[in-house]
Order: sequence, then C-alpha cells, then structure tokens
Amino acid sequence: MTAPDAFATATSAAALGKLARQLAGFLTAARADTRAPYAARALHRAFDTLAARLPPREPLACRAGCNYCCHQVVSARAAEIFLLARTVRALPAAEATALAGRVADAAAATAAMDVAERHRRNVPCPLLVDGRCAVYADRPLACRAFASHDVEACRRAFAHEPATIPVPRTAMALRAFVTTAAEAAARSARVPDDQYELIGGLALALADPQAEARWQAGEDVLAPAAARRLLPR
Repeated sequence: MTAPDAFATATSAAALGKLARQLAGFLTAARADTRAPYAARALHRAFDTLAARLPPREPLACRAGCNYCCHQVVSARAAEIFLLARTVRALPAAEATALAGRVADAAAATAAMDVAERHRRNVPCPLLVDGRCAVYADRPLACRAFASHDVEACRRAFAHEPATIPVPRTAMALRAFVTTAAEAAARSARVPDDQYELIGGLALALADPQAEARWQAGEDVLAPAAARRLLPR
C-alpha cells in the first residue's frame, strides 16, 4: 500500500467514527476518576499508533534535550490538561509542589501576553526541568505532532532569524484527524471541550482539586485559558 493510500485508510470516515466512539466511551465510563486520563491516553495512543504505521519519509531531527519547540504557545484538550494535572500531583511531593509552583508562576507571568509577545520573549514551558520535559510520557497531542526534519532551522527560528521549519506534514494531518475525533467524542459525552492554552489551563486544574469533577459535571472550568483568547482582537 502506498503512503497516500495508507494515510487515507487510517483517516477514513469509518476510522474517525470508531475513534470518536472509543473516546466517548472513556469520557462516559462508570468510574469518573478514569474518564479524563483514559480518554487522553487513548487519544495519544491513537496518534502514536497511526504515526508509527505510516511509511516513514525523511528522518526527524528531534532528540532528547533539544527543546527549541518547548518555547512556543501550546494548546491542549481538556482531558489532556486534567491528565497532566494528575501526572504532576503523582510526582514525589517536593517535585510536585515545585512543578505546580513553576506552572502557576508562568501562567501569571504570561497572562497578559498574546502569542506574538510570547514568541518574542521565547517563554519556556515551565514543565521543562533541566532542559527536558518532566511529563514527557503524557505530553499533549500538540507536542507529539510538532517535530522537525532540520534542527538548524529550529535554531534559527528560536533566534528570530528567517527560517521555515520543515515539519512532517503527515503528523500534522494526523493531529487534525484525532482532534476531530476528540471534539466529536466530547459532544457525544456532553463535556465542555475546546483548545486551551496549556500552561494557563494546567494552572487552573492544579489550583482547584475539584476542577476535574466540575468539568465532568458540565462546567467549562478551563474557559479562562481558551486558546482563542491569545489571538489578536
């Protein structure tokens, strides 16, 4: 099967519907404490599995410790943010407290910034610890999909020099596919969902131990961190 044929099969309407139903099932599970983490991990697993099945093209330049892209504005779904809040809280107490504090400080420092200003300042993700993601296994879909074939292009972009980062188109298309399934699942499960700015949303989730339960009850507790608020008026 050729690459275009494999991609078309993987992202067909039937595949989309199947994934949406699976995610909706997790979001409406009898055990409320499994809903967000299971749905988020199923979303990530679907992306990782599909990406691994498609024929490889150019090799990626991404390596552990390379974090140029960890200075960009990142958006995430509600379930992903609540999964990350659980991941942070599950760390050893001192690490969890320190990381939650870094998230809260970063959210406060960037609250009044739009995307352009954050880009100019190269604001680092507070989840970076010693240059590496402290929650890598549960990183959001946006972080999984964004990659580069050329680290030098990433360096130039980070230094605000003219550069076009050669991102893998298939990965971005797969992100759109699984995001569409996630949106359909949220509508079916009747839970609020949107694209939320990661750090602002995570700060809200960590600050309120009842945030996840309130979200499951239908309250859009992450609304103040809606990613569209960062766009120019």
